[in-house]
Amino acid sequence: MLSSPNMYQEFRKLAVGGVVNNLNSSIVRNVVVPIPPMAEQERIVAELDLLQGIIEKKKEQLKAYDQLAQSIFYTMFGDPIDNPKGWEVKKLSDISSLITDGSHYSPKHDEYGDIPMLSVKDMRDTHFEYENCKWIGRIEYEKLVTNGCKPIKNDVLIAKDGSYFKYIFVLTNEREQAILSSIAILRPIIDIVNPHFVAKYLSTAEIYSKVEREYLTGTAIKRVILKGIRKLPIFLPPLSLQQEFAEKVEAIERQKALVQQSIEETQTMFDYTMDKYFG
Repeated sequence: MLSSPNMYQEFRKLAVGGVVNNLNSSIVRNVVVPIPPMAEQERIVAELDLLQGIIEKKKEQLKAYDQLAQSIFYTMFGDPIDNPKGWEVKKLSDISSLITDGSHYSPKHDEYGDIPMLSVKDMRDTHFEYENCKWIGRIEYEKLVTNGCKPIKNDVLIAKDGSYFKYIFVLTNEREQAILSSIAILRPIIDIVNPHFVAKYLSTAEIYSKVEREYLTGTAIKRVILKGIRKLPIFLPPLSLQQEFAEKVEAIERQKALVQQSIEETQTMFDYTMDKYFG
């Protein structure tokens, strides 16, 4: 009940303070809440627990799919730092036609805008989440496109500020959108390297550790500068082997998309149930 959106809004109205609003014990103590019979409470809890349990199990499925993709990577290619199979090693700048980042100025949110302006906070494991992103209008968007802040299909997008290298994925859709400087764009030369291979290579624990040791800068907010990304080494198995790996990854991603859709549908049902009982 206390976690319901309705109660959250009630607490927001009651909160006091200047710079930081807060609740004191007196406020909380005097909030009036409905208390149904114990049997009804237990039935509500059981219903919500069931839905929450389904969501958690499906999230575990997503993690298992990620582990499977990484396992396939290590089986096919080996450790990215030790390079036990002796693949040719290049720098990321050698296998990319472009390595840049997004806009270094942040356009104001336009309540009538219909083009997403995305930052690292909008990144997820395999895609952007648009629900809480900033929106901009056509004029600002055209400026950003001119400045190279629009990613295109098959770009590898890398979280570089704050949550550095936490999110790395291949952009698989083509739409009007722009990014801020907290995200790097790596545009692979597809005659040399497969984008999905690059993304999974950069997502390995070994590369994350190397970035953390050698390429971080900043104090309050840790970030990886573009110069560091360009210098990162990458080994190059035969392109046919990379493509074989990419096909396996894409099959896994299709399964993940189905699970993610199921999570969203169950979450909608959970939210509806919360609203039904506590709205």
